[in-house]
Amino acid sequence: MSVRLPSGSPDPAGFTQVILGDYNLDSRPDLFATTSGGALWAFSGYTGATFSAATQISATAWAVRDLVSIGDHNADGEPDLLRRSGSSGNLYVRYGIADSGGGSTFASLSTAAGSLTGVDTTYATGWTETAKPTLHFYGTPDVTGDDIPDIWALNSDGSVDVYTGGSAAIGTATKVISANTTWFAKLALG
Repeated sequence: MSVRLPSGSPDPAGFTQVILGDYNLDSRPDLFATTSGGALWAFSGYTGATFSAATQISATAWAVRDLVSIGDHNADGEPDLLRRSGSSGNLYVRYGIADSGGGSTFASLSTAAGSLTGVDTTYATGWTETAKPTLHFYGTPDVTGDDIPDIWALNSDGSVDVYTGGSAAIGTATKVISANTTWFAKLALG
């Protein structure tokens, strides 16, 4: 199945990361993607195999960052952006600000200064690329039923943990799969 992007979109062959989330709360998936040049793009207006709008959120800041999830991490009703810093190995959450049309504004997701708190808040530490290999952790909507997104993470030994989300910091891990190197070949869950 192919998905059509609107004119003015970057070439999908240059996408380095892709996540889905509903940033505008229209009950349809929105696609967030980084490009090889470090740009962050959002694609919205999904109608079944087509996105109607493409917005570049940031031009270059994402070359050393990993997308984790878009979801309401602080339980205020507005979607937030969770990311990993490649240099520190920390997870940071950027709290979204309500958009009059629903969801969070792009401005609040594009820079820390434009976010609800004015800074990217440390959500977890120790998530280095050695401990949690790049592109092998996955933000999920919610597996615990508390309405806060949770995270599945592949560890360096091939084991898989699920971390409960928390409104201020990530919760504890539960090992769901023992060490097993076959999980390094998986690109997605769900």
